[in-house]
Amino acid sequence: MKRNPVFRILAAFVAVILLTAVIAIPTLAEQKGSITFIGSASAEGTAMTLIRVGKIADGKFVLDDLYSEVDISNISDEDAGALMEAARSIDDIVEDNNITGRVARLDEAGEALWEDVDLDGLYFIKQLDNFGTIIFQPTLACCPIYEESETQYDVVAYVKAAFAGQELFTGSIVLTKRGYKDAPLENAVFTFWHKVYYTNSKKVPADVEKGTDDGGSYYWKRLGKELTTNEKGQIAVTQLPFGTYRFVETKAPEGYKLDSTPHDIDVQVYSVLSIENGAYIAVDGAPISLDVYNAILIEPQESSEPEPSVMPGEISADESSQVPPPPAPDQSSQSGPIQLTGDDIVKYVGIGAVVLISLVVVIVFVLIGTGKDKKDEEEDKK
Repeated sequence: MKRNPVFRILAAFVAVILLTAVIAIPTLAEQKGSITFIGSASAEGTAMTLIRVGKIADGKFVLDDLYSEVDISNISDEDAGALMEAARSIDDIVEDNNITGRVARLDEAGEALWEDVDLDGLYFIKQLDNFGTIIFQPTLACCPIYEESETQYDVVAYVKAAFAGQELFTGSIVLTKRGYKDAPLENAVFTFWHKVYYTNSKKVPADVEKGTDDGGSYYWKRLGKELTTNEKGQIAVTQLPFGTYRFVETKAPEGYKLDSTPHDIDVQVYSVLSIENGAYIAVDGAPISLDVYNAILIEPQESSEPEPSVMPGEISADESSQVPPPPAPDQSSQSGPIQLTGDDIVKYVGIGAVVLISLVVVIVFVLIGTGKDKKDEEEDKK
């Protein structure tokens, strides 16, 4: 039976459409993205892993059941602290369950690339080994990234890095309480607060200070118990995640006025402290130093008299030149032989010589006078 040519043309056209659909549908379903990790060229060869931990549904992140206890409600582009906190929590779960994921090593440019990444996923990236001295912070990345104008299927993840042996992204604060003439003050009491940014208002306590700034909505969360300055006037708080903190004095040292002014500190630099001779000092990094002053209740009266330049009982150099020498001892009242000095001998020899000369002169005059008398008697006899 001969087929109608028109029928043959239509059958061929339908076959082409069906074949095109069969090829196109899997292609659309299998569309993939990529994630590039930007590390450091000095860490070439470091192993990094990529693990899918959730998905994007209706514009929100939904974690898989294994990670469902991690709070990701605060994750946003503006809140790096919430992203960091969530990544650390997921890292603990990954470690406990020995999850490896897809491994890629940093190339000579310090980059790791994962291609053929499933779309609409939330991914966790971490370092598998401590290569050399650099440690990279665990982080989260999603693929694709939905922007206002377009969708980015090739995602780039930038992370911070630290040196091996450091606790990542933590700093320290040393507060020193000072008073009159910068003297360190002991027993000043403070409360300590952390500035927390949030997106879910139901989690904000009702009786806290809160507001908004360039970082978004925030409230102040009190951390720990009251802190008291030591004998050096210091309070040290260590291992603080990067962020903003506050000290508020609640009790002033004895003799000083209370300073209830909040003192805010931004911690963005790594540091480690140690204590030496009762004082806190930096071991590594750059701790934040904060000096807080108290006004004294009663100002001490300053003396109008000049302070002595020497201690009581001492004699200054000027005074020593004006002090007369002690009198010579009265040797006549001393018992025992008289001790003659060289000057005494010279003096007595001089006196003896004068006496002897005087005696000789007297004798000469006597002899002359005697001779004259005899001569006069002889002339009288004649």
